Amino acid sequence: MSFASPTPGSAEILERRRAALEHVQREHIVEGFAAAASEKGYAATTTADIARLARVSKSSIYAHFADKEAIYLHLHAGVADALLDALTASVERTAGKSDWRARIRDLVRARLEVMASNPVFLAQVRIEPQVATAAAATARRNAGRRSAALHIGLSREIAASTREVAELTPELATAGLTGNLALIAQAAERGPAAVRNLEDTLTDFWIRLFRAG
Repeated sequence: MSFASPTPGSAEILERRRAALEHVQREHIVEGFAAAASEKGYAATTTADIARLARVSKSSIYAHFADKEAIYLHLHAGVADALLDALTASVERTAGKSDWRARIRDLVRARLEVMASNPVFLAQVRIEPQVATAAAATARRNAGRRSAALHIGLSREIAASTREVAELTPELATAGLTGNLALIAQAAERGPAAVRNLEDTLTDFWIRLFRAG
């Protein structure tokens, strides 16, 4: 005997709607923050600026975030998670490829596409150097360690099948990621196409690093 799934009660439906509305409002606030900080700089951006561009009240902002640093940290975490998901998918997707250079190109393309496809992400990478708080530094270190570990793991995997590649050291992986960030931040000023056009440059960059080990 089979039983139909229970129909959600009115309270559950209302809770889902409330959660969905809160999510949408939170994303509008993040977009407003990114637009304001891109226009005025992080230090000069005020809650009033964010509220105006997000088209919400200041009280609505404080219902979601303690201050503009909290908004930045939320945005940074979103970018870091999206990048790690895309990079992990690339490593898994190309696991059977014999051409290790093609694997690196796919990894680079995945990173650039995540950034170029979202205007808020492009704003984040431009804003990042302006946010010099301890919490922001900790967030960057944590995100950097996760990304470095993924690149080291890929280099180890490739090095096991070819003498051309040596496993990346943590220092080289970190230096590579720092260089990537700087180039993407510069390109982001010119828009998504400029970010995507970094593919050849960054592919060559990582191929050289993988060879150096």
